[in-house]
Amino acid sequence: MIYLDNAATTALAPEVEETLRQAYHTYYGNPGSIHRKGKEAAEQLAEARANIAKTINAQPEEIIFTSGATESNNLAILGSMLKQATKELIISSIEHPSVKEPAQWLHKQGYSLTFLPVTPEGIITPEQLAKNANKNTQLISIIHGNHEIGTLQDIKELSKEKGNALLHIDATQSYTKIPINVKNLNVDLMTLSSHKIHGPKGIGALYIKAGTKLQPLMKGGGQEHAIRPGTENLPAIMGFATAATLGNKEGWQTTTEKLRDTIITTLLEEHDSKLNGHATQRICNNINLSFLGKQGDSIVLQLSNKNIMISTGATCTTAQQEPSYVLKALGLTTKQLQGSIRLSLSRYTTKEEVEQAITAIQEVLHHA
Repeated sequence: MIYLDNAATTALAPEVEETLRQAYHTYYGNPGSIHRKGKEAAEQLAEARANIAKTINAQPEEIIFTSGATESNNLAILGSMLKQATKELIISSIEHPSVKEPAQWLHKQGYSLTFLPVTPEGIITPEQLAKNANKNTQLISIIHGNHEIGTLQDIKELSKEKGNALLHIDATQSYTKIPINVKNLNVDLMTLSSHKIHGPKGIGALYIKAGTKLQPLMKGGGQEHAIRPGTENLPAIMGFATAATLGNKEGWQTTTEKLRDTIITTLLEEHDSKLNGHATQRICNNINLSFLGKQGDSIVLQLSNKNIMISTGATCTTAQQEPSYVLKALGLTTKQLQGSIRLSLSRYTTKEEVEQAITAIQEVLHHA
């Protein structure tokens, strides 16, 4: 089987699997307990927090563990807005549903919500942000690397236009794929996820810049600085830290980028094909293409029968059979929307797998 749907989720890294085994059998104590097993668990929790913080140049106390990116995004959006008196927020028109839907819920409660438009390549310009932000803007949320089209935003430049507003970025897809330094980016909140980087599911993190105040969404304990109560999922946290350390090592990103470009260059030779997203300013593992006159879901199913796994876009939207609002924001036609597919590589993807996938896709396109 050739698995090229790594934007949806990734296989567990062998090193992470070993970390989980050790955690479940050795560090099973509650980190909040004062006995020896509790202290052992607390030490592992602190080490994992420090390791993840190191990968983004943050302080350990600025990392809060959650159940995943969806919770982190909800906590960032709702926690920051419910804490403040002003009621204006800005998000991009290509955000993940776990940002878009909490923002829309706030709008129904009377908050002002502005959607930033993007260029046909999915770029948010500093000029567009400056045009919409004002002194009453409390929060700006911008996806760093898009989950469908892979476009990367220039957060460092965009942050210059945030004024006094808090800036949250969803780095679920970009984390470990490019260097991330929260101080250089000048962000206040950042979402991270484990299962997108060969870590366990059900665990994520939210970077909260020191001094940033959030309204907790749950009550019932003092864990995670009382921002996210509940006994910490230590095995998953330790697995997440292992995956983050492995993924942050340099080298695989360049190799993956070359494989990505091979797929793009070859498949763009097909008749009526189009690359969606920015040609170069994109995540190293993302390919999103449209084939005019074809049906994306049919391509996916035919490739699945050939043991090649890809998708038509974000899992949360494709399951509902609704046209992608991300692709619609780029200005794609209905036929281009219908003929779109997404391939997403991992650091384990090989040249041979890419070559086989290209051949299979070409066969499907020619016989569809």
